[in-house]
Amino acid sequence: MFKPLAAGFNRCSENKKNSAYRQIDSPTNPEPPTYSEKDKPEEKATTQAMQQHESYVQVCPHERLSFERFQRIQDLMRDEKDRRLDALSAMPKNHENMQCVQSFESRMNDPSMYDFYQICRPKVATSETTCVQGQAAYKPTCTRDGLDLLSFWKIDFNHHQYNGEAFTGIQDLLEFFHVWLCPHRRLHDADIVSKLVSMMLPRQRDPDPVRRLEKNIELRQCQSCKSMFEFRMETKSCIVVGVKRIIKAKTAEDASWLAHCSRTEDKK
Repeated sequence: MFKPLAAGFNRCSENKKNSAYRQIDSPTNPEPPTYSEKDKPEEKATTQAMQQHESYVQVCPHERLSFERFQRIQDLMRDEKDRRLDALSAMPKNHENMQCVQSFESRMNDPSMYDFYQICRPKVATSETTCVQGQAAYKPTCTRDGLDLLSFWKIDFNHHQYNGEAFTGIQDLLEFFHVWLCPHRRLHDADIVSKLVSMMLPRQRDPDPVRRLEKNIELRQCQSCKSMFEFRMETKSCIVVGVKRIIKAKTAEDASWLAHCSRTEDKK
């Protein structure tokens, strides 16, 4: 984790400094403005929030992976060749529009074949907010020196009709869920939505096959954290966005760990 920043001003030394100024009654040495203590707690709280936020890998809108938990999972699963572990922690925090799936039975998704776990779904069950559900699991890397964070975002457009304005409609709908596929890509980013629209409505695909290939290559991997992405049609109205994030680190200050940590500015 990041080390806490140095504490604020020393009150004793600051008072002495102000007293020295008050002894000099000269226009060239005006008394400095009184230091406001009310901003001090706010500044400290902001700093702590930033430090805490940057020390976590955001799995889904409500689920975070700390470095300590990453190390525990990695140590426990180092000798587990093909096993996958539920990505839900013991005490997840609900997000404004998404909630964790806490029932073990409801989290399982055909465990005999895939061993993936549903961990995230919309809070409000309405036709407008039931289209996105997330699954996630941890798996040892092939070299067993880290973890693969595997996430799958299932987007069901069964109750939605889109026409020529599909891009705006889908982007507005997905923005509601605030899903980050990695620290640098969101589910409602323009390039992601364009890909979804082209899959849902083939007639709206780019007519140039070279440009289509270029866009697909760009979408396969994040250049910042090297996360890998895939898009597939599960049904005529359902698309699955798969994400594989390879996390390797010996300390919380390693660049490989920080590359996967969520940034404070991402949450604004």
